[in-house]
Amino acid sequence: MAGPAVIFREIHRLRLYLANLQEQLNRFPIQRKVRQAKVDKLEQALKAEQEGIKQLKVKISENEKTLKAKSASIERWQEQQSSAASKKQHDALVVEIAHARDVCKRLEEDTLNQMAECEDRVLRLPETETALQGARTTLHAWETETAARQADLKAQMTKAQEDLKAVEQTIPEKHREQYRRTVASMKHDGFAAVKDQGCSACHVRLIDSMQRELEAEDFAVCPSCGRIVYLPETVKRPMEEVED
Repeated sequence: MAGPAVIFREIHRLRLYLANLQEQLNRFPIQRKVRQAKVDKLEQALKAEQEGIKQLKVKISENEKTLKAKSASIERWQEQQSSAASKKQHDALVVEIAHARDVCKRLEEDTLNQMAECEDRVLRLPETETALQGARTTLHAWETETAARQADLKAQMTKAQEDLKAVEQTIPEKHREQYRRTVASMKHDGFAAVKDQGCSACHVRLIDSMQRELEAEDFAVCPSCGRIVYLPETVKRPMEEVED
């Protein structure tokens, strides 16, 4: 039967493996968010272009109605000039006509500028629509391509969790509370291999008696950082060494 150190070495391997799988899975929502943000930005840009074109058309229509009304007023005032009862009334009509013509001129200029802008924005619209469609296609292709990968990672996680649960069942009762505390506080970082007779996490050298305990596959905790320590699998215990 494997000693506690061997059990915790395997637990560390599985917990590192699970943490790596989880990290990979955590990237997918972030990557999707980036791609979705591009789609959202282009959708907003397209909507803004369409709304801008709509508003320009409304302004052009309003200007045309105002021009028509002003032109009608000018014609009416011109007719009234010939029958003006006094010079004062005639002069007042002249002022009104001149003012109306200035307004018409500005409206005509504004309308021409708005029509040119509207035409330019309409011509640019397909470019934005194409970019949006491309972003949507890219997002859909990415979702399709990564669906299988995500499913595979989740399947690996399920299997690793089952393996971890099975190995945890073999932890000696006297070490289970220490294990629970270590996992609760440090998760997968609560374990460390011993290298060159020192903890690979905090690099503090272990005393000889603890080193002998580890060589005997016994349970040990780093006195400096509190991690559960174990010997790497490549390290041979004394009884495994072949005498010359």
